[in-house]
Amino acid sequence: MADFLVERSERQSAASQFDGVSTTFGPFGFEIFDVLDVVVETREIGTTTWFVDGAATFAKGPASPDTFSVTFDQAHPVTHEYRVRGKRTHERSVALAKGTGLSLDALALVEKQVAFVLQEIRRDLDQVDGTAAQGAAFTAVAARDIAVQAQVDAEAAKTAIEGMSAALAELDAGTFTSDLIFQGAATFQGDMTLPERITVPQNVFFTSGNSVELRLNKTANGQLARLWGLTDEIANWAVDLGDTAGDFVVKRYDPITGNFVANALKIFNATGQALLDGELTFPSNDMIAWNIGITLRVGNGSPEGVVEANVGSMYLRRDGIPGQTQYIKESGSGLTTGWVAK
Repeated sequence: MADFLVERSERQSAASQFDGVSTTFGPFGFEIFDVLDVVVETREIGTTTWFVDGAATFAKGPASPDTFSVTFDQAHPVTHEYRVRGKRTHERSVALAKGTGLSLDALALVEKQVAFVLQEIRRDLDQVDGTAAQGAAFTAVAARDIAVQAQVDAEAAKTAIEGMSAALAELDAGTFTSDLIFQGAATFQGDMTLPERITVPQNVFFTSGNSVELRLNKTANGQLARLWGLTDEIANWAVDLGDTAGDFVVKRYDPITGNFVANALKIFNATGQALLDGELTFPSNDMIAWNIGITLRVGNGSPEGVVEANVGSMYLRRDGIPGQTQYIKESGSGLTTGWVAK
């Protein structure tokens, strides 16, 4: 009688690293009855998911059961690893009858086949009860959170599309009747045809982070980028953006003549003092400074011992007498002394 002892086994090899060259591996620490009773799996080292390699082939010894080896269709990199696992689908392929009785050898063989299947079932159940089940639970929770967020995003997208559709309808009509709000970066590419005039009765907000920007981007030199300021559809001022940094021009517009007006632009500071009122005007005691360190100041009293400046600077004295109305800094850069009346 043949001896078919069955040792305890998970019928699975430990993970082994590829060497980047070899394609055939084995024999392994458990036996199989048929090459259909085993699978080989691979994965990248450090990851958790195994993938069955359906292109690999197996070779088994002549005994039943016997050891086996696996051959891959190509060499795998050293960054990957493999394992083999028993995967027998149970069947009875031998006859148990022997004359009018039973064949003990055949019965022992079938019992060993059943034992292999039971060991593999036990192995798979243990893995499902542990890491796989926990991973499935985490995946289910993550999937739920993703679904909830997707629903929120879908509602937001629906609201945005509805608002855009309404705005486009108003754009086609030439008039916006509600606020047009851009949050983040709004970019229009390609051609966009607008009516001759767009009237915005309320507000247009272009927001990006902590700044607010309204950009007019010309596509070629020689074109005009202009911002108009109107009151009751009558133009009062315009800002022209030219082709170079020096071409920024703010102009006063005369709606009666339809022409721009020279020396008619006013700029005020926070206290209401006119910084520019037709002609260049500075507040009292103010200063004009050049980036080379030279200044021009206006004030009362002598600057000597009072006003700090560099050599070459000028001081105009409002309360001076003949010979003491203009001072030039002739010495002592950075000091209050060295002023000479002219």
